[in-house]
This record gives sequence, C-alpha cells and structure tokens, in this order.
Amino acid sequence: MCTVSLFFKGDSTLVTSTRDEHRKRRRAASPEWHDYQGTELYFPKDPQGGGSWIAFNRVGQWGVVLNGAFVNHRHTGPYRKSRGLILLDILSSMRPAAFWKELNLENIEPFTLILGDQGAYEMRWDGQEKHAKELNKEEAHIWSSATLYSQEVQAWRKERFDSFLQTHSNPPSDQVFSFHATPQGDSENGLVIDRANGVKTVSVTQVLLESNQGEMRYEDLMQPESQLSV
Repeated sequence: MCTVSLFFKGDSTLVTSTRDEHRKRRRAASPEWHDYQGTELYFPKDPQGGGSWIAFNRVGQWGVVLNGAFVNHRHTGPYRKSRGLILLDILSSMRPAAFWKELNLENIEPFTLILGDQGAYEMRWDGQEKHAKELNKEEAHIWSSATLYSQEVQAWRKERFDSFLQTHSNPPSDQVFSFHATPQGDSENGLVIDRANGVKTVSVTQVLLESNQGEMRYEDLMQPESQLSV
C-alpha cells in the first residue's frame, strides 16, 4: 500500500499501486470477485487483515489505500479495524464519497485513500480528523506512503515521476506498469525496494476503468505471475 500513480485519459482512469510489506507477511490471494456485505467487489485479498489495498465494484467506483496520512505516525494499536477493511466498507456503500463524510474512523490507524466516485478524491485520516480534496483530472498524480518515505524522499520520487512524464507524455498502461515494477538502483527508496529490515516491494497492481468497467493486472513479485481480469 505504498506507491500509487493516477492518470486520466478521456473517459478512462488508470490507477497503479506498488505494495511494500515485510517479506514474512503472508502473500495476498490473487484478485477475484468477492461478495462483501452484499456488494460485489474485485480485489486481491490480504489474508492477514481480510481486506485489500485496492478494489473496484460493478459500477466502476474504485479505491486504493496507502498507509499513513501526512507524516509517519507512532503505531498505538491494537486498532478497531484494518484499513483494508475500511476500503471495502467504503466501496460497498451506495455513495462512497458521501459515505466518507459519515464514516466513524475512531481508533483506526492513519491512512490515505484515493477514491474514484464520479470525480476523483484524495482523502486522509490523520488519527484525529479527516481531510479531503477533489483531484484535478488534467494532471497525473503520484503518492508515496508516509510511513515508509520521508517528505524529502517523497519529493525525490515525485521528481522521478515528473521525469518519466517528460519522456512519456501520454504513457500507455504497460509503460506505467513498467515504471512501477522496475528497480531504479535504490533498494531503500526507489519504486521497487528491498530493505535490510525485511520490507520490500511485493506486488504491483493496476486497474484500468473505462465506461464504468474495470480490469485489473496483478503481479506478485515474490512469485512472479500476472493476471488480467475483467
């Protein structure tokens, strides 16, 4: 749940997420349709928390979660519910963006949510209050998890993203996927990490939404295999 990019191309939306976790964490299950509280959601399931970091529903609403809000926080668990389940709660509601406003996040660990529901939104919970803003669809966006990357490193990664855009002004989905999945010579802070403490990039997930229909490409970097599903 640690690096996310977002592109808008006409009526289509492209969201790509690289997930950084400890190498000993159980591998996520490959993406498939799940019935969650009466709503069909498509996502790779985290067996540890039971939720997911990225998902979409049958009407083209989608969301992706990153750990942390604005800055790295001190873990004070146990928490009431996993952030991956909060994502599924939001996407199983009839109006996800409106549901965010009434959602009780007391005793939930801080997170950032990028949400697609008619418009696109950046939503953050800092442990005390909610923050939300609508995103400009004329721009490409990138986020890095505040729990793993300092503000200086986040700025450096944004520079790398901007450099990529200078040479790929309208990149197709496979080029964006490759940008996320290619090591850049920095195992601590690159787009693909492999840190001495055991935290590494374990997967890349990409969702393409067109005419409210989604398809997902998922690559497990611990056991490389790709899936393309509708």
